[in-house]
Formats: sequence, structure tokens, C-alpha cells
Amino acid sequence: MAQLMKVAETSRLHGKRVSDIYKELYVRPPDKVIRSLYAAQ
Repeated sequence: MAQLMKVAETSRLHGKRVSDIYKELYVRPPDKVIRSLYAAQ
């Protein structure tokens, strides 16, 4: 649960919708989703 909350907060800080990030985590490898989230800085 803590990891999901961390992803949610990080996505908010980067101006992304949390639901979009969670949806991406279902269809893409998690490491690629997280890398793309941080690359959007």
C-alpha cells in the first residue's frame, strides 16, 4: 500500500493523473512507467 501511495504522490508532483499512471502499470512494465514519470520533469 505504501508503494502505491508513493506512486500516487509522485505522479501528482509531476502533474500526471494518478488513474493514468495506475492504468499504465497494468499494461506496461513498472520500471518503464516509473522511468517515464521521472523523465517528464
